[in-house]
Amino acid sequence: MLWSAHRPRLGRHKFNPRGLCHVESHLSQVSQQSCLATRACQDDRHDMAVSFRGSVVKSRPILFSAPMVRALLDGSKTQTRRIVKFPERMIDDGATPTIYHGFDGKTACFYVAGTGDENLACPYGQPGDRLWVRESFTYWERPDHKDSAPRSNESNRPADGKRYERWMNRVMAQELPGEDFLVYKTDDFKRSLGEWKHPHPIYEHCIGRFGKTVSPIHMPRWASRITLEIVSVRVDRLGDLTEIDAQAEGVQSVADFINLWKSINKSWEPETWIWVIQFRKV
Repeated sequence: MLWSAHRPRLGRHKFNPRGLCHVESHLSQVSQQSCLATRACQDDRHDMAVSFRGSVVKSRPILFSAPMVRALLDGSKTQTRRIVKFPERMIDDGATPTIYHGFDGKTACFYVAGTGDENLACPYGQPGDRLWVRESFTYWERPDHKDSAPRSNESNRPADGKRYERWMNRVMAQELPGEDFLVYKTDDFKRSLGEWKHPHPIYEHCIGRFGKTVSPIHMPRWASRITLEIVSVRVDRLGDLTEIDAQAEGVQSVADFINLWKSINKSWEPETWIWVIQFRKV
């Protein structure tokens, strides 16, 4: 279960004229702090199921590089491509399946020589499921002394959005000394640890990590700031990428995507089977 179960408290016994005993019961109220702590302890599971109007929505983690996180934040990235990893039973002869029969919304059907059709579920989920983004981050402790941050007056306030954010961060560093932050390395966006009310695992997780970059693979669910909802899933060859697909991937052209792919996966093999996952930010 996502949320812990709480037993109802029993009230006083009340007797009606017939002598029957009725028990008043009510559920104890769960504080927001307790709920957060319970959820945080369980959110690191690879699969997290929640009930929504009778259906089951699964939430899974997904890693993105810094350039792709920036594309997610500005809304230019609405697709991601991930290599299809075939189980051993489908590649015993050393060759990958060569014929793809289609995707039914839950599984992709491949033809495997010698065994026939094999169904393979997308490990990232199906339409309606959610993905929470893992990215690099660190913890930062603001010094107690005054630093060289600019004074918070309107004369030096930038009009540009990103310059304004950097200016405001410097102003906050001067006006709120001694506060601790979780900092996302992609854009240095800061979240005060005060956002997470006690008790919460963040206050143990940050110990020994101030000033050290934490790998995306170690980002807990409660630290993620981006959630994506899967809109569609399909299977393609890597080389089937179009210019429209490349732009949906958050880059300008197919050539840019090839360079990005090589920087992450070391090589470009057009015949590679891939999952194409389309999503929207929620």
